[in-house]
Amino acid sequence: MRRVSLCVQGVICMVFLVAAQGCNTDLTGLGDGSQSDLDPSETSGGVSGGSGPHIESDGQVVVEAEHFTDEGSDWTGAFGAMVELDSRNWILQESAASGPAPDPDGFHSGASGDAYMECLPDTRVTHDDPMDPGSFYDDGTGGAWLSYDIDFQTTGMYYVWARAYSTGTEDNGLHVGVDGVLADAGRRMQWCGANEWRWSSAQRDTGGTSCGVNGTITIQIDRPGLHEITFYQREDGFEFDRFLLTTNAAYTPQGAGPRESDRTNP
Repeated sequence: MRRVSLCVQGVICMVFLVAAQGCNTDLTGLGDGSQSDLDPSETSGGVSGGSGPHIESDGQVVVEAEHFTDEGSDWTGAFGAMVELDSRNWILQESAASGPAPDPDGFHSGASGDAYMECLPDTRVTHDDPMDPGSFYDDGTGGAWLSYDIDFQTTGMYYVWARAYSTGTEDNGLHVGVDGVLADAGRRMQWCGANEWRWSSAQRDTGGTSCGVNGTITIQIDRPGLHEITFYQREDGFEFDRFLLTTNAAYTPQGAGPRESDRTNP
């Protein structure tokens, strides 16, 4: 098993939770492209069976977006009750468009497993459309979310790749966090290029461009075991096929990417 460590300094604090990131100078295998299961020829995707958390192995895990552990919208406590503030939800799309209207661009074929998740309703299609409440969350606070339990064997920094379908500038963003913490390195994941399924690991505005540079969306796993990976809405209308986490900086998924990772209950 290849173990990757990264020298990172800093502390992330959230209500009674402190995640300390330590320093380790062992960089064995980082970005050397030698991990056997990161084969660029694996492009046809594929869905694994079973249930339970997905299993990371040798610094890689691949998950279909529709195989989430939990999902929800922006809720808050008010007058002793839980009140839903956001009308957006993640809707499973299979074979044909479904869910609350409007969904201006309809169903898109070509997703791995012929299914994907879409954040609906989609009211803001162009930059000139009004920004309705719930349609846009630039910093990741609020909005609809999807969470995934993953059993990690390998610690270190993971590059986050996600495969999505964008039709323009108002359905091309997402955020990602770990164990309820959304760090700056997981905010404002960006897609450029419209009307096709495309992988991205780019943070908006990195490299001096609004499209960003691949390899700039990352998460940190400091201990082995079960962790919750959560993707948060940035814009409504976002269409989410699958994601891949890897410790290998040199790897870029192609096509639909590798087959989905195994789960704890085959």
